[in-house]
Amino acid sequence: MATTLRTLTILWIEDQIDDFITGMGVLEVELRNRGFEKTEFERLDAKTVDEAERMLEISGTSTPKPDVILLDLMLPQGDDDLKLKKVDLDGGYLIWFEIRKMQKWPSLVKVPILIITARGRPEYRDQVIADPATRWLSKPADPAKVADKIIELLAHSDDESQPSSEQLPNKGDEGN
Repeated sequence: MATTLRTLTILWIEDQIDDFITGMGVLEVELRNRGFEKTEFERLDAKTVDEAERMLEISGTSTPKPDVILLDLMLPQGDDDLKLKKVDLDGGYLIWFEIRKMQKWPSLVKVPILIITARGRPEYRDQVIADPATRWLSKPADPAKVADKIIELLAHSDDESQPSSEQLPNKGDEGN
């Protein structure tokens, strides 16, 4: 039986444009190979935590909301840090904390989050992976593993607006 193909909307918060551009194309192929007809990437052009927060405010009230958020942890806090090329190891973690723990954007609370980062504090990693709707990958991340983690997150999502495991394509299904 053929799997119903669907569109997957990914909100990607990344301050390194090269990581986004390279990753976007390869990840789209990996997801298409897993049965997703079309992958829409909504990129927050956020180079700092301050910018990401402003843009999440908009995204948190928009419809439809993203199916999954890809989040880099190493983000400068603000414009001054950006000018000084000072990256804050806590920057992306603050975004995750505001979404999950503070519930700053209620419509995003249950959206699965995949953290993809070059570094991160061990205590943050432990807290983040304890959340069933969050996964962690280290950079450079293999696009196949990123796609697998996205599928895993969607399958375990508690949010009724997220696709159920019956709606998700199986790894072996053809995308035809």
